[in-house]
Amino acid sequence: MLAIESAGGCPGLALARGPELMAERYPEAADGTTEALTGALAGLFDECGVAPSDLAGIGVALGPGSYTGLRVGLALARGLALIDELPVFGIGSLELLALSAGAAPGKLLAAADAGGTRAYALAVDLLSGDGARLGAAQDGALLVEKAELAALAGRHERRLVADRVLAGKLRAGAV
Repeated sequence: MLAIESAGGCPGLALARGPELMAERYPEAADGTTEALTGALAGLFDECGVAPSDLAGIGVALGPGSYTGLRVGLALARGLALIDELPVFGIGSLELLALSAGAAPGKLLAAADAGGTRAYALAVDLLSGDGARLGAAQDGALLVEKAELAALAGRHERRLVADRVLAGKLRAGAV
């Protein structure tokens, strides 16, 4: 299975065989172009000894995020899928973040950098600790001030889970 995330500030690719992560690549955020992702994808396939025709399917993140980044990821997924007649499915970027957080079951606030002083946030109920089951997302994604994330999570008794870019800014106090 190939996973593609291109909507946010940290584009990434991952290959998995069943529940086992084989490898992942994160081109520089400034290089989240088609060329950077396709180059990283070629390296990923080489590293794992996998060809596109070996894939069982392709998962692509659907945002929220950069419209151009979304188009890049969707076009890459569609191009690979058409060539080898592979199934493609989409998942929201914040739902994916919540599922991949390795968190214990419970209430999460998944957040991703939206540029400037804002972040995308989504309240999510994680139903199992292995990331296998996600409850209904609450009320869709919100655009909020980064400085308000911790207070928002606390008010709603949710654990904050942030993407790489936002987590780095929060740790550095740069919000």
